[in-house]
Amino acid sequence: WSCRLERGNKGILYMTPDAGHFRVGLALTDAAREAALASELPAPIREELTVATRAMEGWPVRLPVRTAADVAVALKLAEIKLAS
Repeated sequence: WSCRLERGNKGILYMTPDAGHFRVGLALTDAAREAALASELPAPIREELTVATRAMEGWPVRLPVRTAADVAVALKLAEIKLAS
């Protein structure tokens, strides 16, 4: 299974199952990437964005979600994406 969070026709983020947890993936626009890099997101997420290669959809971010803190990070990324 997978779950896609959308606003209208725009995909915001995707959730897919993994062993014992789920994985969130999303692509950020250039402006959203800059906002994420300047934010208080965890260092590993910012580092991933720093070394990422831009895809057609934008700058990819993938993260495992195991805890409530991970959910908060995924929601913050979605918020940043929606704000740009």
